[in-house]
Amino acid sequence: MVADRFPVIQARITPAEQLGRTRLLFRAKGTPAWYFVDMRAERGSFVGTLPKPLASTTAIEYYIEAVDRSVTEARTADYTAQVVAKREACPANLMTAAFVTSAKLAVGALTGGASALPLGFSSVGILGGSVAGGGLSTGALLGIVGGAGALAAGAIVVTGGGETWAGDGNLTPADRSCSSEFALRFELSIGGSDVTGKLREFRITSGGGRAPCPEPVGSAVDNHDVNGRVDGSNITFSFVEGNTYTFTGTMSGTSMQGTVAAQPLSPSQFSVPRAGTWRLSKQ
Repeated sequence: MVADRFPVIQARITPAEQLGRTRLLFRAKGTPAWYFVDMRAERGSFVGTLPKPLASTTAIEYYIEAVDRSVTEARTADYTAQVVAKREACPANLMTAAFVTSAKLAVGALTGGASALPLGFSSVGILGGSVAGGGLSTGALLGIVGGAGALAAGAIVVTGGGETWAGDGNLTPADRSCSSEFALRFELSIGGSDVTGKLREFRITSGGGRAPCPEPVGSAVDNHDVNGRVDGSNITFSFVEGNTYTFTGTMSGTSMQGTVAAQPLSPSQFSVPRAGTWRLSKQ
């Protein structure tokens, strides 16, 4: 892994269609606390981005954990990656991890009382502080392909607040130019006729970067307020992040789906109205 860059870890986990949550856990070698970032589904695999390791960090320990929709959890073995000052310094017999030069990351900690900033990493790009989670035990197996070995099951990690819903969608201008695909993660409280909560992640996965939808691939936001209404199986909610995003659709058990519209806050913005579809599953 290259210092002062955001390392990117990719894994293929099966059966992918049954997964509810996938996390990449990490720490600088020799430090006590484990931290995590959520991994996202991307083109048949799962991708996680780590904070920037400092040049003084010699190595990073990491593993991947997953929980499926039947609450069966799993994890890989622990892995250790050397940290080098630049790509060219990577030993000839090792592969250099992929990296990006900019990112916005929601980072959590497995234990309460851990520092909000992981030791051995830069604070650049980290959006929030630490949160409490849970560890792993033994159990059934899931399969993982692509250099990570077999997964051994463990225990679920639970976040506070409302229910976590995650999924994907797309937005396309009326002229069909520059369609954007995105991944979503909400923390929603749905009670009576009200929907409230927070947008925890809105990540552009493809199609961004060209007018009239200039969001860069990999951009992310968190903690935007979500408000809406529910009437039987019909649900509507919205949030504001440069545009007003309005989601309208139906809810059935552990899934939601429908249409989404993105309306610029003012005509002067470098954006145009867009519409598309979305779907979410309760995690």
